[in-house]
Amino acid sequence: MATGSGITIRVVVFKDDDVWVAQCLEYDIGAQAGDIDTLNERLNVALKAELKESIDRHGKPFAGIEPAPQRFQTMWEHRVRSVAITPPAWLIEQAKVDYALVA
Repeated sequence: MATGSGITIRVVVFKDDDVWVAQCLEYDIGAQAGDIDTLNERLNVALKAELKESIDRHGKPFAGIEPAPQRFQTMWEHRVRSVAITPPAWLIEQAKVDYALVA
C-alpha cells in the first residue's frame, strides 16, 4: 500500500471490561466503543479530525501530536496477532495503518 507521506500508524485494539479500545501508537489518538464496528467508525472520525487539525495548524499530517504512552507500545510488542482491516480511502492516502489485537 503506497502512501504519499510515508507515515505509518500502528493501532492496538483491546477490550477493557465491556469496552473495546483502539489506540494509535505513533500519535496519541484513540477511540472507545461497545463493539468493534462502532470502534472502527469512531477511530476513523478521530483520525480524520486530528488529520485536518494538524494540517491546519502545522501544515502536515498528524504534526504536533505526541506518541501514545509507553504502555501501549508494550502492548504492541506483546500483541496476539495483527489484524487486516482496510482503512478508509482518505486515510490510505495519508498513512499506512497496521492493526493488532491485544489479549
